[in-house]
Amino acid sequence: MGSVTFGKTSPEWQMFRDFWNYCQKYWTPEENDEYWDELINAGDAFCKKYGNSIFPRKLIMAFIEKLEEESKRRMKTQ
Repeated sequence: MGSVTFGKTSPEWQMFRDFWNYCQKYWTPEENDEYWDELINAGDAFCKKYGNSIFPRKLIMAFIEKLEEESKRRMKTQ
C-alpha cells in the first residue's frame, strides 16, 4: 500500500489545511449573491495558490457542487 505522511511544512499539508478552512467557512450555503460570489472567488484563489492543477480544482468543484445540491434541496422544500 502506498501510504504517506505529509509533514506540516509540506505543500500538501498546507493545501489540505487551506481546503479544510475553506470548507468550514462556507459549509452552510446561504441564499444570497454575496455568499456565492465570495465562495467562487475564494475557490479561484485556492486553485491559483496551488498552481491551477487538477487535484485542487476538483476538490473545490466537488465542494461547490455539494453546496449547490444542498441549496436546491432547500429551495424545493420551501
